[in-house]
Amino acid sequence: MLNNEMYEIFGKLVAYGEVLVGLGLLVGAFTGIAAFFGAVMNWNFMLAGTASTNPVLGLLAIGLMVAWKTAGWWGLDRFLLSYVGAPWERGALLDGHKLVIEGEQPHAPSRYVEEWVRMLVASGVAIYGLAYLDGGVQLIVFLLAALLAAATGLGMFFISDRLETGETAS
Repeated sequence: MLNNEMYEIFGKLVAYGEVLVGLGLLVGAFTGIAAFFGAVMNWNFMLAGTASTNPVLGLLAIGLMVAWKTAGWWGLDRFLLSYVGAPWERGALLDGHKLVIEGEQPHAPSRYVEEWVRMLVASGVAIYGLAYLDGGVQLIVFLLAALLAAATGLGMFFISDRLETGETAS
């Protein structure tokens, strides 16, 4: 690459790729695909010998790829995937039919507020763990944040549902 001066082309490709991956993850558009290409770039950086935070970012990318369906509830994927489709079924734009997202029934406003608060708390705990903790404690805090986010994304353990139906915690 040095002899053929290809570094200018690859430098621009990496910059555009990082911006596209970042935008995809921030707005939740094609989250699984963006996380995959982010992981590929990250893996290349690690193979090039720049460790830094790349192993942690690699784990996060794997987690995003696994949780792409949950990510679809929070970002643009909720609307995009119903028209474009998923890997196993084409959407309306690709000569298929509009996909119906499971569990699209409306919830009470209190449940939406609770989901947002729980996801923000999980994000804050994960960022705190990654920024200020080390070793095993960092891993435990990060796993607890991931568990909270997963339980929220899967629709588990909601307080607001019990309050609306009058159930008591036993």
